[in-house]
Amino acid sequence: MLRLTGLHSWIGLLSPAVRERVLARMRSRRLAHGDAAFLLGETPREAFLIRKGRVRICNHTQTGTEITLVTFHPGDCFGENSLFDGLPRFNNAYAVGESELLVLRKADFEDLYNAEREIARALTLMLCYRLRVTSGLSEDASALTLKQRLARLLVRLAYSFGIAQGPTSIIVSETSHEDLSGMLGATRQGVSKALKELEDAGDVRLSYRRILINDLERFARKHNSLIGGETIVPDYHREPP
Repeated sequence: MLRLTGLHSWIGLLSPAVRERVLARMRSRRLAHGDAAFLLGETPREAFLIRKGRVRICNHTQTGTEITLVTFHPGDCFGENSLFDGLPRFNNAYAVGESELLVLRKADFEDLYNAEREIARALTLMLCYRLRVTSGLSEDASALTLKQRLARLLVRLAYSFGIAQGPTSIIVSETSHEDLSGMLGATRQGVSKALKELEDAGDVRLSYRRILINDLERFARKHNSLIGGETIVPDYHREPP
């Protein structure tokens, strides 16, 4: 498992001088829990950097089931894709908890992009990282069982922001069965059943909104070898630049 700082932040990949020029063009916007940064189908006018809180990127099926594509954390950027292609937003972005965003208007984004060659390199690198992540998730969905996909998701969450509990175990906190089902595009009942199977196998211990992985390295070796190469994940243990 390869942890990367800046996996979701083109601004974090810039040199300090260029980063400051970008930040100087951004304006703060506060969102309450559940407020939308943008909605499906809207015309794109802004890109975002999370200063505080989290933002959930999601879509809904025809029956109303929510599919969580990714949850962004402080230091992460989002919303820049549609500024390139000019097409309507293709998903929704909702604040998780009280959140503060730094907002870059499309006109300012275009000015900076044309003036600073470094920005194009940073955006390309970030999008390459995201393509690797997306390709891995697509392979998982195509070839693995729900239990296997769940195990690999837990490994990714643990490496990204898990809390160590002793030399080998780690806790993934503030994650409900419903949260996991949204990330996996599965039913809550199916996720609960798969979690119980992992618990019965001695891999995890379950409590309210907390999942303890008993031996992360062993658990990761067991499930990361199921398909593909080394997985990359964002490292939220470090402060964003």
